[in-house]
Amino acid sequence: PLGMIVHTGDFKIDHSPTDGKLIDFQALGSLFSSGVLALCSDSTYAELKGFTPSESQVTRTLYDEIRESKGRVIISTFASQIYRIQQIIDACKMTDKKVSIVGRKMSTNIKMALKLGYLQDSKNCITDINSLLKLPDKKCVLITTGSQGEPTSVMTQIANQIHPRIIVKNGDKFIFSSSPIPGNELQVVKNIDKLFKQGADVIYNKIAKVHVRGHGSQEDLKLMIGIAKPKYFIPVHGEHRHLIAHSKLAQQMGISSENNFVMQNGDILEIDSVKASISNENSFVMQNGDILEIDSVKASIVDKVPAENLYFDGKTIRNVKSHLISDRKDLSRNGIIYIHISSLTNTRSQKSFTLNSHGLFEHVTDTEILENTKNYVQTLLANSTSKDINLENIKSRIITEVKSFVSKNTGKKPIVIVEIQH
Repeated sequence: PLGMIVHTGDFKIDHSPTDGKLIDFQALGSLFSSGVLALCSDSTYAELKGFTPSESQVTRTLYDEIRESKGRVIISTFASQIYRIQQIIDACKMTDKKVSIVGRKMSTNIKMALKLGYLQDSKNCITDINSLLKLPDKKCVLITTGSQGEPTSVMTQIANQIHPRIIVKNGDKFIFSSSPIPGNELQVVKNIDKLFKQGADVIYNKIAKVHVRGHGSQEDLKLMIGIAKPKYFIPVHGEHRHLIAHSKLAQQMGISSENNFVMQNGDILEIDSVKASISNENSFVMQNGDILEIDSVKASIVDKVPAENLYFDGKTIRNVKSHLISDRKDLSRNGIIYIHISSLTNTRSQKSFTLNSHGLFEHVTDTEILENTKNYVQTLLANSTSKDINLENIKSRIITEVKSFVSKNTGKKPIVIVEIQH
């Protein structure tokens, strides 16, 4: 091999970790002593100066919030944040409370961490939810999924009042021990508001130190570059602006711009004994259904096979482009009007037709617009039959005119069905 390639994954350098296990810089230096060909390093917080704060800063806040609570405490955090979960268990141990895990991914991770020794529960604070809910509220702590407002998570179900076991009550304290990932802010804020409206007390990072980031800031990143001393540097894991910021840090640490590669999805970095370069000559960004043909000389996209999304409609499998989908969307957004014309000889009377609507008018509050629509249909019917005896022409004109009339008065364009009894 040409040399060692190091991929950091998510990391930060915690100088006072909660478990007391400091990073062994000497061991890292020894590991990298033979030389690092390329370093691929986490860029998520490359824009932020300084070091990322230690997990230990959260310990006191979580302990105080759990100790002071007179009711249940429900905490959401990342299922992978084992140190944070340990802090909660330790706080329960010191305050003589029990804790239960709610959420499949959270339960799986905690069981695995306990089995492997990454989590400690010497006082058997962890108990099942059935046993926990029988205890006085002040003895109950729950750790849940949903720190990012995921639609099917436990925290979102509680906020939407659809969780089968946990219903918000006065005295409950909810702690969001996380920061929203960019793009999730709105859903997280919605959940917080819904919990407040149900009478809960909600603690989150803007008002209390209940979370610190799990990604390194600029000084953490520079320290990793300084230890690894790579020949080539590749910033990874972040949006493009994060990669650019990390690349600039690497240049400050002495890595030349020629050996610094900000890559995009699909880019191929070729490294040989002389140089490294991004080459897209043999890179193929393929779409669903594309066929890549490879022979001894070249590779190329040669054809496409049907690979569209399908959906189950009852017992029938349909293409998502089926007109049924658009019809159902129209029905849900705009409603439907059904006009049955029983007579073309007495069109000046409303008895000559019936008009029914669904999903469009409230028959209690929208009586005026409903009556106006019926009167308009009566006038339209009288004028149409005096000018034309072709049934399809009459139907077509009524459909067009009624849709336009209703749109002007309600802002909706309903599906209009006309049936003429003749």
